[in-house]
Amino acid sequence: MDAPRSLRAVAGDGATADALFAGLPDLPRTAPLLNEFSFRLGSGTGDNPGFNLFARGGVGDIGQQTCQGDRAQGFSKTLRDALEIEYRFRLPGGPGSTSAPESSGADNLWKLRYEDCPALQAESGGGSSSTLVNGVILGALTAFLVAVFLVRGVKRRRRRGRGPVG
Repeated sequence: MDAPRSLRAVAGDGATADALFAGLPDLPRTAPLLNEFSFRLGSGTGDNPGFNLFARGGVGDIGQQTCQGDRAQGFSKTLRDALEIEYRFRLPGGPGSTSAPESSGADNLWKLRYEDCPALQAESGGGSSSTLVNGVILGALTAFLVAVFLVRGVKRRRRRGRGPVG
């Protein structure tokens, strides 16, 4: 995700690509799909610790002309009006909070235009662990079944010990 890839391959070879790179100041020769991509588990306990996602969209660095957004001019503005980039993440269990303008269940969608370099963020604090609850329920059920079988065994022995009445 954050490994630089050649933009020349997207632009193609020849004079058109040369004009493209010349007309877009600060456009790097290579760029990652996402800048500063990180996804890490949260600090919650149990089987759902939560997560934290952070990434930076766009093709340039903050402060350069490739990240000036609505202030684009010339060829950059033409490309901004014509190009839309979609970042879609399907996050486990859906986020607790997200900066995505469109979020439906586990899907989070950011639609950007050229020279947008927003932070893509989503996080979940994690839920309570169901392992403990399931263990308590299973333990209680096991204790109940053991008690039932013990009571049945004791009753059978008492009946045998009395013998036939007659």
